[in-house]
Amino acid sequence: MAKLDLSVLLWFGEAPVPPKRRWYHLRSPLGKFRPHGLPVKRLAQDTTASEDFRQETRAIMQTVPDNLLPCLQHYGVLVYPTRDIFEALDWSDYGGPRGHGDRFKWPAVSGLCKREGHLLVLTEFIERNGYRYKADNRIGVFNHELGHCFDRAIGHFSQKQEFLDCVARDVARIEATLSPSQKVALHYFLAAAPQGPSEIFAECFAACRGECAVTYWSDYFKDWFPECYAKVAGLVSLPADELLALTNDAGRACIKS
Repeated sequence: MAKLDLSVLLWFGEAPVPPKRRWYHLRSPLGKFRPHGLPVKRLAQDTTASEDFRQETRAIMQTVPDNLLPCLQHYGVLVYPTRDIFEALDWSDYGGPRGHGDRFKWPAVSGLCKREGHLLVLTEFIERNGYRYKADNRIGVFNHELGHCFDRAIGHFSQKQEFLDCVARDVARIEATLSPSQKVALHYFLAAAPQGPSEIFAECFAACRGECAVTYWSDYFKDWFPECYAKVAGLVSLPADELLALTNDAGRACIKS
């Protein structure tokens, strides 16, 4: 039997060390090895992404600022390159992409954040109108999904009152000033909590990184959501030790609850 290649799973920081195989193991001990709740054996077996795409994903990961790395490493974020989105889906995803309605279905999705922000999925290909295409704007999609991971790592900040207050003021400004067609285009972000604030946080994070999930949003997002953007920009500029402290505080709060 071929040895399972865990190098297809890309971690921020050192990869968790799998248990050693003992003489009494009839099967691979990886079956029960679930760092950060992730089924690494199944994930490693399922992905058929090309080595070129994995190398591209590694290069994208290298663009993450140094001050964010300890937070992401401590929380445990796995970046998972896949050939398409179906290699990362579970039965829990049966209902389709969150909040998109009939705009598009799973085959057209090129990025996903799962498992409480511990798993960031990036796809090599998407499907539109029955044809397969190489996924584009990979850096922007990566930035958005990493924003979700970062949000979770620091205690789901997008659902805290200080951020929700920023959302409320920005949404009120949008309702008062933007045209109906613009508001329809932003419906994904104007949804009620938890979706709307969560997506606004992730896209503000992407805008801070310079490239959004939809390319033209990069130039306008901070103008649409100025208070939210300022709040997220303040967070991502914090020193590494302060972000790590936020992550530790979030972990302790989770244990208490």
